[in-house]
Amino acid sequence: MQSRHSASYLPARERGNVLVVSFLLVTMITALITAHLLTVQKNSRQCNFINDLSEMRKFAESGVTQSLYELSFGVGKGDGNIGTDNWVLGCDLGRDAKASTKDDGELDGMPTPGEPNVSPIRVGVAKETISLFSYTSDSAWSGVKRVICTAYNVNAMATVEAYVRIAPFPVPGAGAAYLQAGTVLDLNGNAFTISGADVNPDGTAGTGSAVYGIATSTGDPAGTNSTYLLDQVPAARLDQITGIGGSGSIGETSLIDFDGLFNALKSSPKTTVDPGTYDTVTWGDHTANNFRVTYASGDVTLTGTGKGAGALVIDGNLTLSGQFLFVGLVIVRGDVRIKGGGGGTHVYGSTLVGQSLTAIDPEVTVSGTADLIYSSWALGQVASLLPSNATVLYWNDIR
Repeated sequence: MQSRHSASYLPARERGNVLVVSFLLVTMITALITAHLLTVQKNSRQCNFINDLSEMRKFAESGVTQSLYELSFGVGKGDGNIGTDNWVLGCDLGRDAKASTKDDGELDGMPTPGEPNVSPIRVGVAKETISLFSYTSDSAWSGVKRVICTAYNVNAMATVEAYVRIAPFPVPGAGAAYLQAGTVLDLNGNAFTISGADVNPDGTAGTGSAVYGIATSTGDPAGTNSTYLLDQVPAARLDQITGIGGSGSIGETSLIDFDGLFNALKSSPKTTVDPGTYDTVTWGDHTANNFRVTYASGDVTLTGTGKGAGALVIDGNLTLSGQFLFVGLVIVRGDVRIKGGGGGTHVYGSTLVGQSLTAIDPEVTVSGTADLIYSSWALGQVASLLPSNATVLYWNDIR
């Protein structure tokens, strides 16, 4: 016998209540599922936005770095602008490129996507459609630049600014020759001159003060390094090394950062030559205002009648012979051997010698007819070849 409470025997009113409750349950479950899906979708969108914004900020920061590279090394147009070469404050109209609409970016003092003369470049993976531009301007402080970079795609936009002090890389004049501590000297013959008196390449007197004929780093205690060099110079040759203090002009200085200067020149725009022997080269010409950085990654020997101007940067040993004239800075990691002949070898500017790359040869050999002559004018030309020092003073995420 069936229970009198089975569904088939429920009164019509109770059966209706069951249907209503079932409908409400289904509706509630549907609502909960929909709310969950909407929450998941919202969280997913937020997550995507945050990821995109983080990615845009990385690209904006890289754009600031690229602008600093342009400013420091003078590459490109050297102005630190990327895609904003013709943008001016009169273009500051906002994203709709219309005046007086008070839309995003209008009259904020910096370029915004959509404004006239803003031509972003594409960066990153093509399918991500990321665009970037930067703008560099003078600030209220002398020698300080404001660099603004914006990166964006359809989902997010990030803008980063930096205030940067731009200063020339110094090329201090400490001596006609600068030798690293511990360098071995081998000065032969009576036909060489190492002079710290300031002389222009045309033979006229320079405007700078005299420096040491040979300078070296400050010893510990002071005087140790210069004494080490002086002890290697024959007494009969001291009068061929002149400058501060007269003959035998060898002294110590803290002005020269050998490694910093070498690396700065090495990273500058340069002409790279292969290691080897060269006869009658022309690596720049001071009379034609043609100064350059010439770099070799190994040993170089120069013979014949040659000339150069700017900076000669050798990551190895350098041998100069024949009639060779160089105006500027010679900086060598290893040994320097100068052998005069005929008209002789002349370097106007300064010659910097690093630690030896060999264990037995003397690092500096000067023989025959050779002149190492200090020239502040020549070093001044080298300064224009070096990157500027860029010091970030302030960094800010604008948006």
